[in-house]
Amino acid sequence: MQELFFNETQLAQRWGMSPRTLQRWRIEGRGPRYLKLCKKVAYPIEDVLDFEDRSTHISTSERAAMAAPFGEDLLSAKQVARATNLPYYLFCNPRIRSQLKVPHTKLNTQLRFSLADVQHWADGWRKRWYDAGAPDRFVNSAIPVKATVIFGGRNDKA
Repeated sequence: MQELFFNETQLAQRWGMSPRTLQRWRIEGRGPRYLKLCKKVAYPIEDVLDFEDRSTHISTSERAAMAAPFGEDLLSAKQVARATNLPYYLFCNPRIRSQLKVPHTKLNTQLRFSLADVQHWADGWRKRWYDAGAPDRFVNSAIPVKATVIFGGRNDKA
């Protein structure tokens, strides 16, 4: 009978690493897909092989070219702020980014932004401000610099 899964120890031995590394990867959302039944963790062999294929590189410079999924051009926080003429802190500050629901993608440990998604998000904010009766100088400006005031401070009970 052919085995369809690796257990944690088998996979760690295959890759020459500690089982704790695989445990940390699961917490961080890295590594191959896994199946957890009760307290047992199993890695489907097909997913392990697929992960290994995606992890192979010809050179270290090849990694940068493979960063954006599906050929989508993703920008850093600084690049998208420059391209949209919006304040940089909207993209780099995690609290403000989550409050304003700024669309972003997380690639490993880096945040990336789709220019089209951010522009669509910004247009939505402009429409909300216009509908709320904000003066034209705010509606036509580069998105709500004071939007965090609307959402309140640390001591607000929401």
